[in-house]
Amino acid sequence: MAKSAPISPTFKEVPWYADHYPKMARFSYDEVTNDTARRRDWAKAMLTDGVALLTGLPDTDEALTDTAGLIGYVRPSYFGLTFEVKTHIKPTNLAFTAKALPLHTDLPDEDLAPGVQFLHCRANSVEGGNSIFVDGLAVAEDFRKAYPEDFELLITVDVPYFCEHDTFDMRSRQRVIELDEHGNISGVTISQHHADIFDMPQHELDRYYPAFCRFGRMMRDDKYLMRFRLNAGECIVFDNHRIVHGRLPIRQPAAIGTCVAAIPTGASCAPPTGSCPGKDVSNECRYGCRFGADPDRQSEQALREDLAAAFRLAVKFGWSESVGNHFSAAVSEDGSKFLMNPKWRHFGEIRPATCCCSMPMMKR
Repeated sequence: MAKSAPISPTFKEVPWYADHYPKMARFSYDEVTNDTARRRDWAKAMLTDGVALLTGLPDTDEALTDTAGLIGYVRPSYFGLTFEVKTHIKPTNLAFTAKALPLHTDLPDEDLAPGVQFLHCRANSVEGGNSIFVDGLAVAEDFRKAYPEDFELLITVDVPYFCEHDTFDMRSRQRVIELDEHGNISGVTISQHHADIFDMPQHELDRYYPAFCRFGRMMRDDKYLMRFRLNAGECIVFDNHRIVHGRLPIRQPAAIGTCVAAIPTGASCAPPTGSCPGKDVSNECRYGCRFGADPDRQSEQALREDLAAAFRLAVKFGWSESVGNHFSAAVSEDGSKFLMNPKWRHFGEIRPATCCCSMPMMKR
């Protein structure tokens, strides 16, 4: 039996740019709930544009999960079926602060990252905090034309991502740009704050990392940045394997912010098509992990980041093999409280959160 030729997709993906917000496909909650034709139009928009805006969602948990279920199965992530985002006084995640969120795709540390994401705004009374969205497909297509050698690196090299939490340790490897069997761009995966150590040989890293940063800088070009405010009752739906998203800083104190978003992590509307290197949108968040408003806490966190960077430099220059030693950084002025690397942990595995804090010793 003769082998059949590949079937072309019914709906072709259409790249979009910074001016897309007024043109974005919009559907009311009542339409997609009660009108099969409008629901079909919504699914088509997800396949062609990778993003759509729903309006008029009720202020309930069920409204979000029920809506997501209209076009696919809601698949849980390691955070569960939904993930509530609001500002906290003592945050454990950059998303829970008033700081900017750099451009990223969500949860690249999962082997199968979320597919279609739903951000349902339940309330928004803050100043600032506008959303920023970028069509990764549009950027990747332009990047292929402008930097063909860099493009080749991003489609062939797998980079590590991770997320350490109280109850889990997730790790995966992804390519920043993915192609389908016909050579078409099918996905983008990038997240600065989930990126692990790029553990490739130095001669490869010297080529790869500039390409990685160049792609990140291109994503932040005004040509691609769609900025908008997500209002209460609105739900932005997007393909997490194509659309890169972030948030501008909230200008009110974090404890006052009431913008809440819940994210069912996956619905099978659009096929898989996988944040941002270089500077963060917020210059205060060097690695996306400086949390809280306590100056003393921020000072210790800065030391943790610098100490972890020192260990990485030691690995880079080959000073880590067959070495049973430690680096330390004083936290207190008298040096009695300090940070150091944990026992038996390789220098290449040290991160800010893994540095041990030694408490002051009791005087005899």
